[in-house]
Amino acid sequence: MPYHEIMRALKEEFTAKWNDRQPSPQGGLEDHEQLSVLGSGAFGTVRLCRHKQTNEIVAVKYLIKKDVVKRKQIKHVVNEKQVLKSIYHPGVVSLVFSRKDIDLLYLAMPFVNGGELYNYHKKLVKFNESQGKFYLSQVFLALDYLHNMDLIYRDLKPENILIDSNGYIKLTDFGFTKVSFQILNIHIQYNICQIYSHWFT
Repeated sequence: MPYHEIMRALKEEFTAKWNDRQPSPQGGLEDHEQLSVLGSGAFGTVRLCRHKQTNEIVAVKYLIKKDVVKRKQIKHVVNEKQVLKSIYHPGVVSLVFSRKDIDLLYLAMPFVNGGELYNYHKKLVKFNESQGKFYLSQVFLALDYLHNMDLIYRDLKPENILIDSNGYIKLTDFGFTKVSFQILNIHIQYNICQIYSHWFT
C-alpha cells in the first residue's frame, strides 16, 4: 500500500478516536501492583505497575489533581490525554488506559524498557554517522506521522525519546503538543471542554 494511503487510513482512525467523548472511568489502580518509581515531576510520579491477573506491565503517570489546577496546567494535561488516546504508530507512545479518582488522574502507557536516548548519548559522548542516521530516520518518521495527524510536537529532546527492547525509538510526553485547528474539524474544541468537565468535576 502506498505511504500516503497508509497515512490517510491512520488519519481516519485518529480522527475517530479524537472525537470519541467517552470519559475516563472512575477508580484507582487497586487491580495493579506498584513495582517501582520510574520518575517524578511537578504534578506527580511515573510508576511501573503490573496487572495482578494478566501480569501486563505498564508505566502509569500519577497526576495530582490539585497540583495540576494550582499550576494552571489543566489544558496541558487534558491535551496530553486526548493525544495519547488518539495516536497509534510504532514511533510514538500511546495510551493503554486512563482512570481518575477523587485526588488523582492516571495515564497508563506501555513500558518502554530501554530508557531514554539521552542516557545512551551521555555514555557514548556522540553517535557515529550510522547511529545518527538510524535514530534520526526514526524520529523523522514519527514526526511525519504526527504532522499527518495535524499535531505539532513541541517538546523534542533526547529525554523524550525512549528506546525499546529492540533498539527502536518512541516519542513520549505530549503535554505541549499543539493541534492544528485549521485542519482538524470544529468538534475538537467542544470535545476538550467535555473532557475537562469529566476529568476535573
